[in-house]
Amino acid sequence: MKPGMKALILTVSLAVGIPVVAWVSTFLYWHFTITNALRTMKLKMDTSEMNNAAETLFSSGCRGLPYAFGELSDDKHDLYQSYLTFYIAWQIVCPGMTLGHQDGIPPEYRDEWAISHDDPPERRRQKCRALRAWWKEHGSEAHQGWRVWSGACGEFRPPDGRK
Repeated sequence: MKPGMKALILTVSLAVGIPVVAWVSTFLYWHFTITNALRTMKLKMDTSEMNNAAETLFSSGCRGLPYAFGELSDDKHDLYQSYLTFYIAWQIVCPGMTLGHQDGIPPEYRDEWAISHDDPPERRRQKCRALRAWWKEHGSEAHQGWRVWSGACGEFRPPDGRK
């Protein structure tokens, strides 16, 4: 093979290979970071480890939404489900904002979609159904799985369509 052809093949291989390796590495980093954070939150409730894991989940932005929806259970009532629904509501209403953002979720949205310790079972189920219906309709707008480099894929899209 001619040296010019070898150089061209090497250049094309590097031009394609480096971005692919970078994308896969970023995807795997966030996959393991998010799943570890969720596992820690579930197992270490009311500890500083849980708080650190919650901060990690919130820092993942919209990348954690598919994982959080996978963990969402309307038949359980625990602090973990409260954190999950708060995180989901936060990403719906405040995409791209950090947890320390001054405004946060407006109370009407938080009360409507985030599970609270005093919610009766039927209200928890309603909130979970509303969030799942929103995810089915708007999930691809809130997070595009191929955009692993961005934690803020979406824009404000509350479950009931209000703006």
